[in-house]
Amino acid sequence: AFVTATLIWLLSTAHEANDYISVQGIEVGGLTRTFVFSDEGKTMVAFCLFGLLWLMEFATALSQFVVTYTVVLWYYTPKPKGCGPHIPLIRGLIVGVLFHA
Repeated sequence: AFVTATLIWLLSTAHEANDYISVQGIEVGGLTRTFVFSDEGKTMVAFCLFGLLWLMEFATALSQFVVTYTVVLWYYTPKPKGCGPHIPLIRGLIVGVLFHA
């Protein structure tokens, strides 16, 4: 949510420019508008988009790790019949964040 709010804020820093067209020799403006970014603004938007993509990929990889870790705990941990490992999803999340992030 923070990255999305930052991206929206950065997009709002663009300057609005009127486009002019010539109709029978008369300049008419205001029919269309464009948003103009400074070079610094373009760099910040690109960096924010890269950060958003990186965070989405990190969340996907972490969720895949948690599911895989849970499956390994369930199938390969010795346990009495009818009992499973204690809170495997939370354990997977903790192991993923502490040791693999």
